[in-house]
Amino acid sequence: MNFERLPFVLLLAFAVSSCGLTAMGDRDTLDETLPAAAASAPSTSTSDLSPSENTTSEDVVVTDTAGEENESNTNEIASLANQVSEEDVEPVMPALLRFIDNRGANLEETEYRVEYVDLNEDGINEALVLLSGSYWCGTGGCNMAVFEGTTEGYSLSSNLSLINAPVWVSPTRSSGWNDLIVEISGGGIEAQHVALRFSGSRYPVNPSLEPAVNQEITQSSKALFRTRAVKSISMIQSHL
Repeated sequence: MNFERLPFVLLLAFAVSSCGLTAMGDRDTLDETLPAAAASAPSTSTSDLSPSENTTSEDVVVTDTAGEENESNTNEIASLANQVSEEDVEPVMPALLRFIDNRGANLEETEYRVEYVDLNEDGINEALVLLSGSYWCGTGGCNMAVFEGTTEGYSLSSNLSLINAPVWVSPTRSSGWNDLIVEISGGGIEAQHVALRFSGSRYPVNPSLEPAVNQEITQSSKALFRTRAVKSISMIQSHL
């Protein structure tokens, strides 16, 4: 053995040993630091995640927006039906529907305007209904039905043809009922005003066969059907 080199070998061994101890010390320090850091970090549960982070395909719930929209539309239609029933169904409607049915007319092609006026001075209004549609109208005018008002409802009194709006209620009377003044024209008839006089049971069916009267009589008469809105029979009938 070369004893001259022994001090150098011992010094080298001591240096290597010292480095190993330092490395082990650093590792121990690191092992202690990591758990401490993990413990101090804020925890995150699945409830803290956003829906996109915490929702799987099995957890997705589909909302039936189409069903909600349909229900909303149904409620709106029901509300509209109630409004029609309360505001637009005329007191004369049951009698009017019977009249239309007896004539065999198509409800979907029938429209009407109605005016209420006491023609016989019994304190109950009569109903004058001016009908329109292909079944009721021709070149000379349209049908108008007059319903007598009673304490039990309305009944058909007269069915007139060749009627055009307006219709005037004259202050003159025949058989206890007001005369009706109408203007006839078209269909080869010269334009003129005629008086429809109650016979005791009804008004004349065909105005073109009645005598002409002076147009000035309309100035002292009440005009009907000037502003009354046209209504659909089929729409009203569906809500009775």
